[in-house]
Amino acid sequence: MSYSTQFNQASDHREVIFRWLHLTDLHLGMDGLENLWPNVEETFFKDLKYLYQKVGLWDLVMFTGDITQRGSKSEFDQVDTLLTDFWDKFELMGFQPKFLAVPGNHDLVRPKNQKDPILKCLKDLWNDPDIQKPFWNDIESAQRQLVIKAFQNYVQWWDNTKVPKPDISKGILPGDFSTTIEKDGFKLGILGLNSAFLQLMGGDRKGKLALDMRQFNGACHKNGPSWAKDHHACLLLTHHPQDWLTDEAQAQLIGEIHSPPERFALHLFGHMHEAKLRSLAEGGANARRRLQGCSLFGMEGWGDQNQERFHGYSLCELKIEGNTASLRIYPRKAEKRQDGGWEIDRDVSFRLPKGEDGTEPVAVKLLREGVKNSIGSEKKKLNPLKELITSRENPEPSIKHIDLDVLSPEVALELLRKLVGKERIDNELNEAEALCEWLGYLPLGLQLVGGYLDLYPRLTIAKVQERLENEKLAVQALLDQKQGQIKPLLGVAAAFELSWNDLPPQAQQLGCRLSLFAPAPFEWSLVESCVIETEDEEEWDKEQEALEELRDRVAWPTANRFLVNRNLLQLSEQQTYRLHQLIREFFQTKLAQLPEGDGYKQRFCQAMVAVAKEIPERPTRDDITAVTPAIPHLKEAATVLTDWLRDEDLILPFVGLGRFYEGQGTYYQAEPWYQQCLEITRNRLGQNHPDVAESLNKLAVIYWYLGRYDEAEPLYKQALEMRTQLLGDDHTDVATSLNNLGLLYWYLGRYDQAEALYQQALEIYQHLLGHYHPSVATSLNNLGLLYKSMRRYDQAEALYQQALEIYQEKLGHHHTDVATSLHNLGLLYKSMRRYDQAEPLYQQALEIYQEKLGDDHPNVATSLNNLGTLYESMGRYDEAEPHYQQALEMRKQLLGHYHPWVASSLNNLGTLYESMGRYDEAEPLYQQALEIAEQRLGSNHPNTVTYHYNLERLRDDL
Repeated sequence: MSYSTQFNQASDHREVIFRWLHLTDLHLGMDGLENLWPNVEETFFKDLKYLYQKVGLWDLVMFTGDITQRGSKSEFDQVDTLLTDFWDKFELMGFQPKFLAVPGNHDLVRPKNQKDPILKCLKDLWNDPDIQKPFWNDIESAQRQLVIKAFQNYVQWWDNTKVPKPDISKGILPGDFSTTIEKDGFKLGILGLNSAFLQLMGGDRKGKLALDMRQFNGACHKNGPSWAKDHHACLLLTHHPQDWLTDEAQAQLIGEIHSPPERFALHLFGHMHEAKLRSLAEGGANARRRLQGCSLFGMEGWGDQNQERFHGYSLCELKIEGNTASLRIYPRKAEKRQDGGWEIDRDVSFRLPKGEDGTEPVAVKLLREGVKNSIGSEKKKLNPLKELITSRENPEPSIKHIDLDVLSPEVALELLRKLVGKERIDNELNEAEALCEWLGYLPLGLQLVGGYLDLYPRLTIAKVQERLENEKLAVQALLDQKQGQIKPLLGVAAAFELSWNDLPPQAQQLGCRLSLFAPAPFEWSLVESCVIETEDEEEWDKEQEALEELRDRVAWPTANRFLVNRNLLQLSEQQTYRLHQLIREFFQTKLAQLPEGDGYKQRFCQAMVAVAKEIPERPTRDDITAVTPAIPHLKEAATVLTDWLRDEDLILPFVGLGRFYEGQGTYYQAEPWYQQCLEITRNRLGQNHPDVAESLNKLAVIYWYLGRYDEAEPLYKQALEMRTQLLGDDHTDVATSLNNLGLLYWYLGRYDQAEALYQQALEIYQHLLGHYHPSVATSLNNLGLLYKSMRRYDQAEALYQQALEIYQEKLGHHHTDVATSLHNLGLLYKSMRRYDQAEPLYQQALEIYQEKLGDDHPNVATSLNNLGTLYESMGRYDEAEPHYQQALEMRKQLLGHYHPWVASSLNNLGTLYESMGRYDEAEPLYQQALEIAEQRLGSNHPNTVTYHYNLERLRDDL
């Protein structure tokens, strides 16, 4: 997801805003809901649009349970259909939030045998420690398996639902999770806990349910409090309110999970067994705040008295500025009108200021220091080692997100035998067992120490442990911590220190430089480009040989064997390398202490810039394949090491990443890189700079591809104005801006404006580049598109043929620009009814696109679509239909369901069905096409007029 950031120009602090929809208790599948929801759907989406216009976009949609009525697979299928509709509507608004949910008691399938003794244990004997111990400690226990089976449909639905979701860390019980949402350096933690796992039976379960600290820890990398401290703020999601828990569970919630009170800025839940929507708790910044949502049109009443349920939802906003934060709720309530319809308005049961839709902002205490703007700040420093370990003084660990599985004592000992040799370990068995325990049974620590022992066959295990103790004391002194706090991690740190002190300086420096790579595999050639700085070919060969010597003869199997054999550097079967994430962090700590550290970072960034430069403006499938392994490391340079990029290189990593995704037709993935590019260039280079103009232009191009024309136009204009001012009227970048703005106006049907811009661009290109340059061909091609739309076919044909000739001469016959030229010439011949000439051109273009871009690309979809229009015009309906259908599905997948090109495909398929007499199938396609066009293009756009005419003509004929 891409986020927008607002900057407070009066200080060095950023303003970051998180917003989320809180929905709950839909009860999809309940009898009568199929009649209720259609009555309120339009009203609900209108109200969402109102909030969007009033408050702004939201980053998340969070559902706190009872999405279904009975937890059946068919009901969850209905949920998927409904969520798809939700996200289609969000896409129309121009954003795609992430989805999160926790299960409720209606999202499970109750065991058929309600007299099952295992179920009875959960129901009646839950407070017995002999019941709880196997439940929490053994996943195979009968009680746990009963719970897992009950939520099986929910888990399968969550794993397979297609709406956007953030990556989550799953916990002990089905539906338990934690996730981190990062936005402009601010980290929001979200914890979701299953509060319904003891509601597998009927009857009143109020005061009999549970939440447990073990759920918190299990969802948060085995340490919930530490996980929370790694975030600036956290949210808690459950289905049930606190008073549905047992006294013991309430004590755990208040005294451990939600303690201190500021650990969670807000606890959101549903369940709706009270006929009102709860507002925020009072009490200032350290209050425990709880927000109960009311039913999202799920039920009309509840209980024996059919007590009325309230319908509605909330939009929540967390605003952070520097070290202060505030929380605001926008509660919405739905009510029946006297005429039988529904209306949604602000919920006045909340304390809302007069005329306001939201509550007064309430102060929120941040869990860690806020994010400062990087403008004018010192260069970022990678975390020192003491920031890896949790302490009371420094609650900002990064280590806990690293996978450090704990082995059993038996498996740990067996691993040590494999690393060191069975005989040696068995001869010192007691010492080996003590060493495994000392290292916390962590595989990484065992691997490091095992590699060290293997290098020194005469060294006793007791002596190695003594050395580890000495290193551990040094690490503790550095960290200023007590030994007992995190013994296993200190053991790994001590093992690393032992290995580090045994490395020669060259290997130490190499390890530090390798830590600059992202936590992903890297090829050795990329290392060479970072380390070897000479441009002289002979010198390069010498340095390459020296580096290979260091890697192969120092890092590996002969006498020195430092990095790989010590398990500091991992070599894969694909002959790529990577550092374990924790080893990488340790090496980064050492890097921060090296005087040459900044130079290493600058050289790494220069190497990544060279990678970015190798990504062409329109990369082919082969280009994408070649550069893919380097992409994680290019991202590292663009995001983590931005401050070490030279000003003249600043734009290049972002442009390279944008091209990487743009070339694959995944424009949504390209968008955030161009957005960041614009923000960073403005911050460092100022508001008026050629690279800022380039960033504006790049982002506008992506908006054009995404069909967001209203957003593209002002950016194109800004880029053109800036380029003209900075570069003069006679510059190729000015011509590019003229050309791009002309292309936008052509698509919007503003032909007179487009023509003037195209002609200016063509004149500049021809003057500066000559008459036979690919940029000239592009200008000729676009002018041809315009004349074809204006039915000036003879002029269009001459321009197309000129463009094709230049492309073929300068780029070869199998370039994607040649394919575009062939395609456009075919489009012209189709309009001129020269079908026999059009078909081979379309087919040639399609073959080149598929060869160069792959089968799953927007250009391929366009070729298939236009081949369909040709076959329809030729009366070859059976051939046209599969081409249309394939193009439509590809466009939906790649561009989203509400893109103008999707509307074009829908309209074309509708015209085909109308021609075939399949009127019932044609009408909804025309209707969908018209709806999209009106939303995205406006009612006066030529395409919108065409779609409206087609729909009205069909209805008149029926």
